Amino acid sequence: MNEEQLNRVISSHGADILRFCRITAGSREDGDELYQDTMLTLLEKQEQLDHQQNVKSYAISVALRLWQNRKRKIARRLRLVPQESLEALADLGYSGPDNTPDPEEILLHRQQLQQIRQTVACLPEKYRLPIQLYYSAGLTVAAIAQILRLPQNTVKSRLHRGKQIIRKELEETEHD
Repeated sequence: MNEEQLNRVISSHGADILRFCRITAGSREDGDELYQDTMLTLLEKQEQLDHQQNVKSYAISVALRLWQNRKRKIARRLRLVPQESLEALADLGYSGPDNTPDPEEILLHRQQLQQIRQTVACLPEKYRLPIQLYYSAGLTVAAIAQILRLPQNTVKSRLHRGKQIIRKELEETEHD
């Protein structure tokens, strides 16, 4: 893949990849960093990429692998240096137009989105990842199955079960 083709892929799919990175990482800053690392990896492997293949799926799988590696690295560090030590360091100052909707509707919509995002973030990883890949990144079940290295029926089951859990949590929250 040449540089022009890579630029076209980034301009057409970059927003979806960035959204996936931010949702997966859980914060804007970490998501932006994950996106940069993903794009650097794509740039490094540019010669090996085939523009006729699904580069978006490949980029998302790269982002997912980078995030999983980062999580393992953090977990390993926390085993070596207990969290209490990091908190003690932090205490010492170390910090490593016409159709405009009604403002109430906007606020309610934002609150609902935030509640859904929090519910999705609390899901076990085996349900959360397929839901994020399907809804946030806009990937097909087949592409998700390829990225997660799972059968398509397993991905479908996890999407269904994840949606059931989300629905149940939201209904319980609504009744409270």
